[in-house]
Amino acid sequence: MNYGAPGVYVEEVDSGSRTIQGRSTSIAAFVGLTPDAGAAVNEAVAVNSLREFSKHFAPPGAAATHLAHAVHGFFLNGGSRCYVINTGTAGPIEQATIRRLEELDDVAMVAAPGATAIEDYDALITHCKGRSDRLAILDPPERVENIMDLTKVATATPSKSGAPERPSLRPPESDKAVLYFPWLVIKNAFGTGCVNAPPSGFVAGIWARAAPHQPPANAGVAGALGVTYPIIDAEQAVLNPLGVNCIRHFSDSGPTVWGARTLAAQSSPFRYVNVRRLFCYIQTAIALDTRGYVFRPNDHNLWMTVRRNVSDFLRGQWRIGALHGRTPDEAFFVKCDEDTNPPESIREGKLVVEVGIAPVRPAEFVIFRVAHIESGTSNEEVARG
Repeated sequence: MNYGAPGVYVEEVDSGSRTIQGRSTSIAAFVGLTPDAGAAVNEAVAVNSLREFSKHFAPPGAAATHLAHAVHGFFLNGGSRCYVINTGTAGPIEQATIRRLEELDDVAMVAAPGATAIEDYDALITHCKGRSDRLAILDPPERVENIMDLTKVATATPSKSGAPERPSLRPPESDKAVLYFPWLVIKNAFGTGCVNAPPSGFVAGIWARAAPHQPPANAGVAGALGVTYPIIDAEQAVLNPLGVNCIRHFSDSGPTVWGARTLAAQSSPFRYVNVRRLFCYIQTAIALDTRGYVFRPNDHNLWMTVRRNVSDFLRGQWRIGALHGRTPDEAFFVKCDEDTNPPESIREGKLVVEVGIAPVRPAEFVIFRVAHIESGTSNEEVARG
């Protein structure tokens, strides 16, 4: 720019930083048999409404399937976009179906509505373990005669003793999978009367409308008239520590999601759904952003850029309440310097960034301590004990 007349000149310059954009966590993928068994078999079809689903997969007069009810529940409860992969049969999930899931790079949750065989559990969990961007929402069997059957992990092999045992129905332990119990009673959107429906699609819709750091619980299930197994407090006290999230039918609110745990061990830092979802969200956002740094000179300028961009992103997460801490320094750290990138690492073509975050955990147990005080006793005396 040429400066002729005296005055103030404003120039726009590139600061070198860019905002990391978090990807949507509201898109689901549903795997299973559709009402039209021959429609787009093993193809991933994007669907944005129940009308679109019916157009592609549910012609008039076709009998509804578990997947159809799940898609209906997804849109009823806040979902706005999902993928449907029609397996063409009601058998176990095949490798071709998993391949279609692998090809989808914008999915945050996967479900196979009504699929409760151990092979199906393993297929979805293994798929999600290999991805940093998604979780599996699993369904229990439709009929559970004894609540204790959900406390034992299902296996593909029979017991060695050969003696009859109670069935083992709980999916394998995993921080990338979430289980909800029981099934729901709903009005058949594709026919008449009421039917039982697996909860995964309805829950996926609730997840879709919740931010990653918000526990998707204490939420009414739209479209659910009741539950197939009315759970009482004593039963939930057994199931909750094992990661079985209960859907309770309360008299004042109807069917309500009343649990927010993954199937991880109790000692796992990822035993809460919102913590696991938040880590998936942040990992994916940072990975997508740093893709632009591949093949750039691995020097101090790059390290500074990475620290600045990632710190700005995490600071934004802290401001909206996703991270715990009174200050950003208490909520996260980002380290990318000579310590994380020594000469031998640089020679190998590696850029190493260390990121630590303090997620917000849910108030799962709200405890009030109520004391009985004698008439005439002051509040100060009660406080002193």
